[in-house]
Amino acid sequence: MTINEKCQLLPIIKTQKVAFKFEKDEKGVLTYGYEYGKDIKEWENMLYDLDLVAYDYRKNMELLQNKEIAKYTRDEVLTHMTYIIRGERFCDGVIAANVEDGTLEKLCMRLHEITK
Repeated sequence: MTINEKCQLLPIIKTQKVAFKFEKDEKGVLTYGYEYGKDIKEWENMLYDLDLVAYDYRKNMELLQNKEIAKYTRDEVLTHMTYIIRGERFCDGVIAANVEDGTLEKLCMRLHEITK
């Protein structure tokens, strides 16, 4: 399977509100965090399973700071997607912010457009 065929398998994540859970568990311990839906979790898993993550994403992301998503290449889209996923590891809510502001949907749409 080519990389473009793999890219076409990634689902398109629509812009949506991501719920924030703030509650006590059965032991009275306060728990909180974003509740990502099945579609978002599937998208994240597929990016890894299809080996589409960009390994030099931090360095390459610096080059994209002033570039519009509509002008991204395939590899630039994958760089930005990787940046979002890896950012979530260090800062809870990075994926949520990018889903809610439409960035992830734009990236998904661009990826599907240029890998047809």
